[in-house]
Amino acid sequence: MLAAAAAKAWARELLHAGIPLAISSGRPLRGMSMLIEPLALHGAIAGFNGGDFVNPDPSVIESHTLDLATAQAVKLILDRGLDAWVWWRRTPWARSRAQRARSRTIST
Repeated sequence: MLAAAAAKAWARELLHAGIPLAISSGRPLRGMSMLIEPLALHGAIAGFNGGDFVNPDPSVIESHTLDLATAQAVKLILDRGLDAWVWWRRTPWARSRAQRARSRTIST
């Protein structure tokens, strides 16, 4: 709780100083949406370790996709029975032992 209060205070200080706060995470963008209002974010939000950059509204600034060689590497991982998670336009495509309800199997 103390860390959350401190983060909000720091975000307010930056905002009042005219410094935009941008955040980045390996999480999908919807996994960070709970931070937009409490931190009063007006700067860019980077999800998927920089794979997507969005505004807080969340209109897309820039999005990066996998090239063919990377997609083939993911297929190789899956063909060996290992888990892989890939996101396509904010929808998870995956094959894992858990087989979550929303996931789909990647096919190339």
